[in-house]
Amino acid sequence: MDRAVQVGDRWVIHNCEASQRECECDPMPRFEDAAALATHLGLELERVSWTGIPSRGDVLKELQTYKALVAATSNRALLRDLREGAPTPAQSRRAWEALRLAEESTPKYPLPFTTRWEDENYVRRHVPGLSVDAVGTRVQLVKVKSEVQCLRATSGTRICISDGADLENRDAPETWTMVQQLTVGLVYEKMQTEVVVAVEEDVIATFTYDEGSQVLLQCVGQVGMGLELLGILGRVVYELISNSAAHHWVREFEDVADLLVASTGVAAMSEFKAGDARGMIKPSGCSEWMRDDMFEAILPLLTTREGFVDLREWGMQSTAMPVSAEHTPLMCPHCWVTGEPNSHSPTVQVRPLRLVGSHDKQDEYTAVSHLWTEFRGDKTIRSMKNDAVVVGGPATLWIDKLCINQDDSDEKAIELSHMGSYYAGASTTLICPARPVASIPLVKQSRHLVAIPSHLNDFQGLRSWREDPWHNRVWTFQEAYLSRNPRVVNSDTNSGFDASWLDFMAFAATQTEPVRCQVGLPPWRQDSYPSHYGRLGEYVTPFLQSWVACNRHNWVPDISNIRIPLAKLLQLTHSRQCTEERDRIIGVLGLALSAEQFVLQRVSSLDDAYREAVRCGALGAEVLLADLGGTSPNSSWIPKSGREARYPPFVRNKCDAFRPVVDDDGTLVCKASEVEMDMDEREKCSEWGDHHRLNVRMHGGTTDATVGFQGLSSTRGKAYILEGTNNWSLNSRILLWASEAGSGTHHVEASGIINWGPLYRNAAKESDTEKGDGIVTLRLG
Repeated sequence: MDRAVQVGDRWVIHNCEASQRECECDPMPRFEDAAALATHLGLELERVSWTGIPSRGDVLKELQTYKALVAATSNRALLRDLREGAPTPAQSRRAWEALRLAEESTPKYPLPFTTRWEDENYVRRHVPGLSVDAVGTRVQLVKVKSEVQCLRATSGTRICISDGADLENRDAPETWTMVQQLTVGLVYEKMQTEVVVAVEEDVIATFTYDEGSQVLLQCVGQVGMGLELLGILGRVVYELISNSAAHHWVREFEDVADLLVASTGVAAMSEFKAGDARGMIKPSGCSEWMRDDMFEAILPLLTTREGFVDLREWGMQSTAMPVSAEHTPLMCPHCWVTGEPNSHSPTVQVRPLRLVGSHDKQDEYTAVSHLWTEFRGDKTIRSMKNDAVVVGGPATLWIDKLCINQDDSDEKAIELSHMGSYYAGASTTLICPARPVASIPLVKQSRHLVAIPSHLNDFQGLRSWREDPWHNRVWTFQEAYLSRNPRVVNSDTNSGFDASWLDFMAFAATQTEPVRCQVGLPPWRQDSYPSHYGRLGEYVTPFLQSWVACNRHNWVPDISNIRIPLAKLLQLTHSRQCTEERDRIIGVLGLALSAEQFVLQRVSSLDDAYREAVRCGALGAEVLLADLGGTSPNSSWIPKSGREARYPPFVRNKCDAFRPVVDDDGTLVCKASEVEMDMDEREKCSEWGDHHRLNVRMHGGTTDATVGFQGLSSTRGKAYILEGTNNWSLNSRILLWASEAGSGTHHVEASGIINWGPLYRNAAKESDTEKGDGIVTLRLG
């Protein structure tokens, strides 16, 4: 006979007389029936077994899926009658009373009541200008059993909710409001668990389910939004954890959220398929809260138009979004309401010296991004003026070939440093590819779309755009990146088209799986939780400024907030071409720093450009992470051009190394510690590779470390580790080999980066060794 057994704060069904930890009963007695339904829905179910309590995440997920499949009929009946809407006052009052917050006590596990986002110094470093009180959503987690336990802490994530303005009117812009406090409560009453989700003082939704069978007993309120908020909570709870005990206490909220998603998701899929894939899917917002495998199984049932599925047609659109506080400067303060004063002041742009079609330098203008090889004099100018008007921009043009005196080296040096400002300051940028843009989808960009690559492949214009020579030039990367309104002419309709959206569609057409089109929202979505958003994480847009600019409020972020480290830019553009090799750095400099710091009069070659980049602080010690098998013949620390190097001139974004300097002779000067290594350790990395394990000794043998190394080693010269800020770990430090080259300089033989490596003091050695820091000055010629 089934009996209820308490496990921690929860109750589970136990089917035999053995103790819970010794039980070997089949946890899936109705596996065949569940597996048949899983196959019908396009899901996979694996039979699992264990002794004792399931603890592994994959086992727990399979068990939740199994129970959801078994309970699908009951749960479908509940969803069929679901009417989403705000809870009644009586329902809200009852939910708050169930949390018994007036009785709260200290949790039995040590929990962090403050987080790093409540540290004023931490916030000042990571989000300048943002106050601690406004950094992110405050989270309140409540457990109610025999006693009430509560955790309150500030996350580094701003949870925002949309007003849904674009649901009825597709052209209406959305407004997002930040959630100041999110409350999630778990109320345990033997075999029934109630989940309460509230924003500020308003209850959003409540869920009640049977703990043993996962049968949903009641769902009240805005159920879809409640599930979305529970899903977002699962991504931010780790910001609240400071130790393993806290992890176990908080993890329970994740487990409950996963359970509700599994039960609700399977029921929603079953009901939708039973209705022959017609009508709205309930609850709403399932594109966000539904598990990936469920979403991917339901997507083929939806109608595709011009290569896209519009989630709004099926009630699947999401209404909540997590936003990193660190990206606050990229958010239009009128579209993203956070409750704090708007202190944004746009950058004052440098105005061009000359314009084509106007003598007034204060006129609005269209910047032109083009290929010089395609320029045909007056005929091209007339065509550009006409196209500028077609795409909605001014007929007054800024064209680098004509507006910079190419015969005046002093003017050219100054104007090249201002190129980024000219494109950032243009009201429109006309992109002029070598081939006409035609045969493309005419769908308007929306975050509610999902791109279906197999359908997008039917549009030949996407392949033509992707392969156009315009993408092969170094300068066009910067021109696209800083343009707030990049446009191309669609020759099929003789009208303007958003170049950033065209570029994204061309990317989506190359993928093997559907891609969510949320790149149109804040661009940080492309590097956050990429597995949850299809393959969006692989898309590196060259049109970042246009994605974050808000034409509705004529708002653009300060250029300083979209800077990219120069080393990363060199990695992104190393395969592009340029007429002069020095342009590999000059051509992207406006994205790395205020280019006026860069003295172009000193730069006549690529070697000069590297030296000047280090001198002005745009590039640091990460330059040593280049493929050193392809260094400049004049210097051992300067990489060859990207076309000749076997590897991109940068390995990773972050390295822990003090900023080096370049002296008057062009020598790179940096601080380092000499490292002792056996010869067999040196020979381990004779070929470029990842995750080599090396044993090193430092500080006269008083410090030992086993490190994970990515790069290339050498048997010549001595090994050194560049000095950094972290004295307890070698993580992200640069390890290099250098041989003496005479006159007090060294020649770099090989280098790489340490992925991990804690330091261990050797007390026995310390007593025998004269103390000293062991730091030397390396002069790399």
